[in-house]
Amino acid sequence: MLGLLVLTAQLRSVPHAAAAPLQLPLDDLGQSTSLALTADSTSDLTLPVPEGLKADRLTGTIQVSGAGDDTALEVFAGDRQLAKIALTGEAGESLPLSVGLPTAASDGSVDLSFRLDQKSGVCGTGENSATQIVGMALKYQGTPKVPTGINEFLPSVLTGLTIVIPDKPSAAVGSAAVRLASAIAARYSPATPTIRLKSATEHLAAATGLGRRVTFTGSGAAGLTLGPGGTQLTIGGDGDALTAQVAALTSDLATLASGTSATADGRTTIPQDPPETQTLTQLGIGGLATDGGGSATVHLGIESAQVAGVAGGWRLHLVGTAVTNSQRSPQGRQGSLVLYADGTPLQTWPLTSNDFDLTTQVPATRIGRFTDLSLVALSDGAGCNTGLQTTLAIDPASTLTTSSSTRGTSTFTRLPAALQPRYVLGSPSDDASAVADSVTVAVALQRLSPGTALTPQWQPGLEQALQSRLPAVLLVGDQPLPDVPGLPLRFSRTSITVPDGRRLQTTVDAAALQLTTSNSRTVLVEQASSEAGERGLITWLQRPDSLAGLTGVGAVRSADGTVKTFGAVSDPGVAESTRTDSTSVGIPTTWVAAIGGAVGGAVIVGAALLIILRVRRRGGPSAKTSRDGRTR
Repeated sequence: MLGLLVLTAQLRSVPHAAAAPLQLPLDDLGQSTSLALTADSTSDLTLPVPEGLKADRLTGTIQVSGAGDDTALEVFAGDRQLAKIALTGEAGESLPLSVGLPTAASDGSVDLSFRLDQKSGVCGTGENSATQIVGMALKYQGTPKVPTGINEFLPSVLTGLTIVIPDKPSAAVGSAAVRLASAIAARYSPATPTIRLKSATEHLAAATGLGRRVTFTGSGAAGLTLGPGGTQLTIGGDGDALTAQVAALTSDLATLASGTSATADGRTTIPQDPPETQTLTQLGIGGLATDGGGSATVHLGIESAQVAGVAGGWRLHLVGTAVTNSQRSPQGRQGSLVLYADGTPLQTWPLTSNDFDLTTQVPATRIGRFTDLSLVALSDGAGCNTGLQTTLAIDPASTLTTSSSTRGTSTFTRLPAALQPRYVLGSPSDDASAVADSVTVAVALQRLSPGTALTPQWQPGLEQALQSRLPAVLLVGDQPLPDVPGLPLRFSRTSITVPDGRRLQTTVDAAALQLTTSNSRTVLVEQASSEAGERGLITWLQRPDSLAGLTGVGAVRSADGTVKTFGAVSDPGVAESTRTDSTSVGIPTTWVAAIGGAVGGAVIVGAALLIILRVRRRGGPSAKTSRDGRTR
């Protein structure tokens, strides 16, 4: 752990002129821009309010689910009703949403609740036909507070971070920059602030508002120094001391640094693999109690990077209570419990007692990057307006155990787990541009794992990175490919060879991401047939959702921006949809056309992730704890 933090004096605040109102979509605030509403439930939103700003107005569009079903949409801040909007339109009609907000609470956030006030005697709509609010955005008034100490440098809402390093950074500076980028992506997840790396010789615009800049000098004494204006920070030093400075800035230790300078000292804890058995509390899952008319559902959102192993299934042990209030059958049955994985039923149990103790297996084929395990309690004979209230509560001490801790070849859907607890990023060169590409890749990988912080290490030299015992990511580009066994795809400027050995002779201007195994650890290889192909891939990876929909063991991006994925049919980790042959002209049938599937997959993953994060926000504090025990 970090043992020492030396602090120095305060920075004098510089007044700013009044700024124009700032409006941000909710995904910039770590929330979804859409919200589904049903008659039997209340949906909550917690919206951050940076210091100096006031949450002024929430806007969006209401999409009515059915004619006459929903009487009104009510919006509350605590017990105070902010708005009641009549939903009198026809099914599919859109209505504007514009709700003025109260002054932010002292903890820097506004908590809102949304509820449908439905007509008496009308059945509630199901989840698939719910009224929705889409395109939500929050407008702020005021000017962000100018940071006067290091503890205020990182705001509650970050719109962008620029990392600056020397043209020829040392391996320590490169690693510190990549680790900072990954840590910032994890800290603000699921929001996706723009994170870029620049050379010190490039033209650099000043960081303003909710943007920030961090400069690594690569020399001098180690430490953190807040610059004039408060939005720029310098990290001095080189070597191992840089790790401590980055860890201090991105951990709760920074809250102690109220001055403009600080020096962190001591050792940082090396992240460890998660235990094979974890309780729901250890997994950060809250919201374990609910009720409803005739049925009640508890969602258990599991992120694969939180769980040991990348190849096996899970064993789930659930203990709790379920009360249906329905009349017992002659056999003593009063309802049922059904476990789903992403909407697919896994197992059903009869409910003969208010207490349950269930053990079941979740097969590897049903486990993705994010898996929504939902337990549903159903009341026998419950229908519309029966008045039967069903309650469901799961003990937070219930456990999830991995049935295999095997590490090795993963698929894209299980990739974050394969990079735990640490991984090495190898580049063919040692200049700032190589670190910039590594930052882009590290941020893209971290965004696959929003609930668990990854720990990257930058290594100039592909062979050196491959020789590491850590999981490796090799950014080969159009340079010579090192000896990496088992890559599913081989290609050059003139040909492509697919996993079954068939070759396609054609002019190739593309880039690929491929997964394989070397020394019992996962290796992800980025390779391109040309510099243009590599630049296209790096630009694509800067999109927040670039990797979210990928399945299988490899992906190819062509010059026109088309992305196709492929994988071995025998691999149980490949989703069923990835086994459909491609119908693209000139592409062998062993390829899998997944550009449409990737988009659809991204939507599904995003929905599951939002369930996970919403449940966690209700179940505990907003601070997140990484595998090394640091709060972020």
